[in-house]
Amino acid sequence: MRHRWLAPVVLVLALFAPGAASAQRLGITDDAADPPIGVYCGSGVTAAHTVLSLEIAGRTAALYPGSWSEWITDPARPTERRAAP
Repeated sequence: MRHRWLAPVVLVLALFAPGAASAQRLGITDDAADPPIGVYCGSGVTAAHTVLSLEIAGRTAALYPGSWSEWITDPARPTERRAAP
């Protein structure tokens, strides 16, 4: 698995790492000041797995189900390009 968020928390197909292990692998802390998390991807499928893994890790995240493919269809929505790291 090459997805940078999903690969660290999926041990084998359809088996997510336990809560503490998922939290550690995702860098999730118990800090109440952590900002809200919103998740999206190209089509919404991988993002759904990421939301589940975050829930297992103890953090609630919002899923934008339309994801990037829907967002870019409206030219009024903001987008930004950055140089690759």
